[in-house]
Amino acid sequence: MATPQERLKVDLLFDGNCSELEKQSDEHRKVFQENEELQAAIDELNEDMAYGKQRENKLMFFLYILKQMGYPISEVFEREIKDVPTSRFSKNFDDEYKVMHAQLWKERKEAKKEAKLVS
Repeated sequence: MATPQERLKVDLLFDGNCSELEKQSDEHRKVFQENEELQAAIDELNEDMAYGKQRENKLMFFLYILKQMGYPISEVFEREIKDVPTSRFSKNFDDEYKVMHAQLWKERKEAKKEAKLVS
């Protein structure tokens, strides 16, 4: 039979192990919650990408139809868009197009002026 001191040691060890298990359990809950939040963010990004791909396909079809109707799509692309770095486009499309187009027009106009000065 265990002495009172031995029982006290066992009780203290048990209490220490329980608090350690509770700490680990709290950490597991936090990690699990963080994992769920990250998965939700990934799901949202995947939805955004899928929507972006659908929008891209729709715009490509739109360009195809315009080209079939005789609009000079290739010429406009070569003259106005080809030299624009893709990284210049942002996620917020429509409102910025007018501003971006004006800026590109200004830059091209300045480049033409400089080219005339050099030659």
